[in-house]
Amino acid sequence: FQRIDLNIYNSLESEGLKSGVDYSIKRYVDDIYIFSKNKDVEALVFETSVKELWKFKFRINESKTLRKERPYVTPRSKGIIELRSRMNDLLDNGFEKIKYDDVTIYKPKPLRNYHKVSTVYIKNIKSCWYSLDSSGGSFSNYVISSFLNQMQKTVLGYHKYVEMEEDVNKKEIYLNDIVSWFLLAIEVSSYCYLLSQKVSESFKFSQLLVEIKKFVAINSLGSIDLVEHKIYEVVNYIIQDELTLDKPCGIETLNLLIVLSEVSGSYQIEESKLIDIIYGKSDESSYFSIITALYIANRSLECTKLISRSLDYAKKIFLSKPSILKSSEALHLYLDMMACPLFDRRERVLLTKLVLERAGVSCGNR
Repeated sequence: FQRIDLNIYNSLESEGLKSGVDYSIKRYVDDIYIFSKNKDVEALVFETSVKELWKFKFRINESKTLRKERPYVTPRSKGIIELRSRMNDLLDNGFEKIKYDDVTIYKPKPLRNYHKVSTVYIKNIKSCWYSLDSSGGSFSNYVISSFLNQMQKTVLGYHKYVEMEEDVNKKEIYLNDIVSWFLLAIEVSSYCYLLSQKVSESFKFSQLLVEIKKFVAINSLGSIDLVEHKIYEVVNYIIQDELTLDKPCGIETLNLLIVLSEVSGSYQIEESKLIDIIYGKSDESSYFSIITALYIANRSLECTKLISRSLDYAKKIFLSKPSILKSSEALHLYLDMMACPLFDRRERVLLTKLVLERAGVSCGNR
């Protein structure tokens, strides 16, 4: 393709057209974007591109060829503009801005029924999503990032507020308003995440849930059960589909399982289901699956089967993958398992012997 690029530039230069002056071509792999001063230049650049591509047996897909004039507005950009307006409405109208010295405190306004408000905004988001049918994208990351950013500003504002306010009743009311807004953020964000379950979205969504839980656990212990129940409710609903899969779950689901390990014991998934979700029904596994399983097991004293299964899968990786001299996955898995507090010295010695023998290193009888 780089050869084709040069051929196009040279051919057009012989026609008196200069790249960056009369036209510009931007290419991402096999997607080509042509920008030109006028329609005559556009036609020549297009025809030249088609001719040079055909020399390498590449054809232009006419069904995917679009011609647009400025201003460039796509269905996705329209949806983002509309969604940004609706999110600003939710965040601006839902918060009172208070100035303390040089710090702006974002104080949530009272919510009589957070669920009713979240339902309204989910409907608004649906209308924005409708315009994405043909644009091949989603708004999930934008919405979740907006809630995460607002949540962090709310937490900082609360800490500044309690330094200035001495009235205990006012602090209690303030906390109740924060919790209600957090519950709304969880509901709307979980809906958006369901529509686009990707790794980047799962990182942001998981971070939102964990930071909300930690704040409430420290500052509003009376509301912790309400918040943990909501977290369990949305996460458990999201991961149900994983129970029907044969292969290990993806990183997106592993992130959410780590979130659940942060809540109290009354909101945990049964060990048998946990094993099915993490490892599926096949013999496959990965570094991420095993380490996540061990992290979760380390937070619970009742996951002996999960620990045993993880150890078995780790041994399979050490036996099936190239040795730690050539496999990054095997090396990182070995080092992390050596640092894992769930295994005693005997188990670590056995694993070390297995790994060293696989690497062709004699370890003797010790």
